[in-house]
Amino acid sequence: MKSSPHPSLKLFAVVAIGLAAVAPAGAQDAVVLKSGLTREGKITGVSGGNIRLQMGSATTGIPLAGVLFTTGMMGSGRVRSAADLSQAPPQDLVNGLAATFHTTALMITIATALAALAYWLDRRRPT
Repeated sequence: MKSSPHPSLKLFAVVAIGLAAVAPAGAQDAVVLKSGLTREGKITGVSGGNIRLQMGSATTGIPLAGVLFTTGMMGSGRVRSAADLSQAPPQDLVNGLAATFHTTALMITIATALAALAYWLDRRRPT
């Protein structure tokens, strides 16, 4: 008699299929370099704490924490480009750092909740 797939495996499969369906939705993305130049490319994923970018035939990675920090700083509206980060007011630096830590804490909380759910589903399974 064949047993049904492990409940955690079902959950993983549903999440993986959902992420695979969303991943191709990304179109051409614009990457703004520190020098202020804009390059066209495509975000191909996240690996090892880096956002993977494909520009032409070359693939490179940008640290995710740096992207979160820059996005948090530029959210104030007072910093026009990544080239102006050194001239930013102290409060914008604080906002960028806070955005980085809040987003990281949210990701860790979600990962912990998914691990706890998988553990709970595994414990419920009759042996």
